[in-house]
Amino acid sequence: MSDEHSGIRYLVHGDDVLALAVARQLLATPDALVTVVIPPQAADLIGAEPLSNAKVLITARLDPETLARCGSTDAAALLSRDTAARNAMLVSATYPQARLVVRTDLDPDATASVRRFSPAVLTARAYLAAVATVAPRQHRPLTRLLRAERPHRQQRVVRDQLRGRATRAAFIALAFAAVSTLLLVVLEQVSISQALYITLLRGADEPDFDSSTAVQMYQVGFALLTILGSVMTGVYLGDALQQGRALAAAGAPAAGTSGHLVLVGLGERGTQVLQALHEVGEEVVAVDTQPTARGVRAARQRDIPVIVDDARWTDTLRQAALERSRAMLVVLSDDDTGLEITMAARSIRPDLPVIWLPAESEVAALACRLERVTVPDLTLHHLARAIVASLRDGRQHERQDRRAVIHPHTAEA
Repeated sequence: MSDEHSGIRYLVHGDDVLALAVARQLLATPDALVTVVIPPQAADLIGAEPLSNAKVLITARLDPETLARCGSTDAAALLSRDTAARNAMLVSATYPQARLVVRTDLDPDATASVRRFSPAVLTARAYLAAVATVAPRQHRPLTRLLRAERPHRQQRVVRDQLRGRATRAAFIALAFAAVSTLLLVVLEQVSISQALYITLLRGADEPDFDSSTAVQMYQVGFALLTILGSVMTGVYLGDALQQGRALAAAGAPAAGTSGHLVLVGLGERGTQVLQALHEVGEEVVAVDTQPTARGVRAARQRDIPVIVDDARWTDTLRQAALERSRAMLVVLSDDDTGLEITMAARSIRPDLPVIWLPAESEVAALACRLERVTVPDLTLHHLARAIVASLRDGRQHERQDRRAVIHPHTAEA
């Protein structure tokens, strides 16, 4: 580390291992003065590996009395998820000149003295790098050029349903016309062209009482079938319209969707991954079990298909057109659920690339050994390094080099 940061007084407040990782990286700087404030429930985190040369205060909350015990502060990392915003106001009022790095679930931004740090944003960048490495998008300039003029997804879903039903109705009508033509050839003893003309243009609108009983029965049957066919066609297409609207409301992708990415999990991290993929023009189909998940609303605002169902079921993954997708991204905090979803996807497509960042480093190391499973390169060390860089000059955060794939020996705790 450079000596230009020597003697800087740092304050680190948090309630998880991220705060301790930041403190340890700061302590690696010569002559750094580090004060760590943690709540009692997190005190056991430092038991196995004490923070030597750091001032540790164990208190339930960051308040003026605690800040007075901390002394002067040049830079503060406020990493408690629940109280970071309140703590930022308190520290900013106590130390107006201090640089602040504040943890937030929202998109990070920066001012002259405050930087907001979001682990979810770094997670999104890591997933984006992994996608570019293991499932690169095929370049289709013409498709991308015309995509802006395509109708909204809901309109495409309804249109696809109507088009499919109309095609089937047309085939039935043609079959009926063919049978009618053959019957006329037999009953009226006319040529095929004349029979086809009568069927398509005249039908049974000119009754002939002098004709044979068979011909009259044909005329009556033809008229009844025409009326019934018109009614059934209307009902058939009306049902297609309703079904298309229901599928669109349920988040189903348009028919023929292929080459897309299936994103499972729309929590804090999943929402950031969704937004990052959308910004670079990726086609995404999202899945989450909770209709109130943060990313569900974000997906619908961007006209992104989102299916509210359990991705551990193969039917849900098929509804997301997993068979025709480029890759599946699993962004969940529960590693057991993530593993079940990965296995369900494997049962549908054994060769499908899966990008998954487990929460536990041990599971991440095991996931690296699974075939066609990629673990994005984002460890606790990377997060801590980004925070430390922001504490120092606020610019190194964006310039960090990030590899796309993590190997088992880099899955740190």
